[in-house]
Amino acid sequence: MRTEVINKIEITEEAAFDYECCIGRRSQPLWWDLLAVSGDNPAKAFKIAEWFDQPLRKLDKRKLKAETEEYINRMNGGGRLLYENYFRCKWYDEQTGLMLMLFLYRAAKMSVMQYWDLKGICPADDWTEDAEEDGLIRVWIESPITNLNCEYDWVEEMRLRQEIGKIEEELDKIYDKEWKQYKRCEHERRFNPKGTKNAQAQLADIADARKRLESELRISKLRLKGYQSASGAY
Repeated sequence: MRTEVINKIEITEEAAFDYECCIGRRSQPLWWDLLAVSGDNPAKAFKIAEWFDQPLRKLDKRKLKAETEEYINRMNGGGRLLYENYFRCKWYDEQTGLMLMLFLYRAAKMSVMQYWDLKGICPADDWTEDAEEDGLIRVWIESPITNLNCEYDWVEEMRLRQEIGKIEEELDKIYDKEWKQYKRCEHERRFNPKGTKNAQAQLADIADARKRLESELRISKLRLKGYQSASGAY
């Protein structure tokens, strides 16, 4: 008596990352919406800010698993995939309206349960026979994301660079202001001794502000250096 094998799909973190960070981020706007001029038709004019505010899509794991498991069962019923350790298939994603390519590997078998690991997802149009034969697909599929250095955060690095740029701009302005105030102190000392004390007090305030910014700049650069060191893991 032949026992029917039950196929189960396990979605890896890499596959979920492929979808949620690359494929399902946002609906793609139409070109004529992008080019619409607010003055012509404000009601239909495309607003780039609203597009960026769209929520990120989550992969419908339940539906993907059910439909892919059914596909494998049908293939096995026809004598296919019984001895395949790797295969790919197409799956239509209703959320994005895209035909996606799924990359699956045979995993462990426990009793009548055969597990398959879904290791990668990409738009079907992005897959090519040449990329498959050249090994590019294999390299991409086997690239892990779970063991990356979690201390590195490219968003934080970008914010640090922006912060450093702002501090440097403020420092340029305050250096110029300090130099002008220094020249004013010299002028007051020579031609208006009564105003010297007030001018020197203002110079001291500017110098304090400069020292504070220089300290912030030094700390920000040290933090950035730490992120750059962490990014070496990539």
